[in-house]
Amino acid sequence: MCIRRIGSCTLCKDTIAPAHVDAACPLGVGIAANAQLFVTKSLSGSPTLTYSLTHEMAAHFTRPVVDAIMGIACAPCQGAQVDLKSAAYTHANAVVKAAVYGHASFAEASAELAERLDAATTDLEVNKIRGALDSLKLGVESAIHTSSGVLAFCWARISNILSKRNDPTFKLEVGKGKAASHTATLVRPKNEAEFYEMIHLFIMLTVALGMASATIVSKFLDDVVYSAIRMKESWKVAHELLMLYFREIDLTARTPGSEWRRSDSMAAEGDRARSNRVIPTCAKIGCHSLETTDELERHISDETSHLLTL
Repeated sequence: MCIRRIGSCTLCKDTIAPAHVDAACPLGVGIAANAQLFVTKSLSGSPTLTYSLTHEMAAHFTRPVVDAIMGIACAPCQGAQVDLKSAAYTHANAVVKAAVYGHASFAEASAELAERLDAATTDLEVNKIRGALDSLKLGVESAIHTSSGVLAFCWARISNILSKRNDPTFKLEVGKGKAASHTATLVRPKNEAEFYEMIHLFIMLTVALGMASATIVSKFLDDVVYSAIRMKESWKVAHELLMLYFREIDLTARTPGSEWRRSDSMAAEGDRARSNRVIPTCAKIGCHSLETTDELERHISDETSHLLTL
């Protein structure tokens, strides 16, 4: 019979010191706090991944990268008017991030901070706002003007983990390297094992960031990837289908909650009629000779744009 030690944590299994109870576990508390940032769409904080990622993943998902993911994921729908006076932009640094990550223009952010500076009544408030104005000037160089979406970016970044695993190059980035951290080039998996490892890392990342629970992400992947494989399709077809869903979700939804709800309705296994039309089209192209997702989209763009809106 297994006897639990008093004070041992069932979440981290006492791998995080010092000893603590479940309610105080940095792993559980950290993920819950991260999820709250996405729920409130707050840019005043940044997700904490200290205990949630492997060392290898942490090297690719640095603070600038995580900040960019947070900023893009919480951005309003394209064309929507942003209210910089709302609760999401209460802190001065949140206004700076709003400009850097495309929530508002730099002119709008500068005008908002200037207005707050005029209304400031204490030296502490004045110093914080002046510091934010200085940061705003420096942030122009690393601003995100266009985005291909959070999910596609995360997947591409994960693919780089595998592709660069045996790269003997060692880097120490200094200076103006933040803009480069916003770019990730997709490296398609070489074999089925790499594809499944990428899925595993994707689940770990989305849960650690607080974007969605493991149950929701796993169900999404089961509906899209494993459903296709159960239908006797190649894992390469499943990968390209997954990329199409990522792109569609990134274009039609911004907040994590609506993303997964949207994907759930799109990829419902019961709606097999839709999958029976899209997946064979992917296979017909011949994913063994497929070079880019754009090539796939060119062949099925008309059909897919209709099917994914059902």
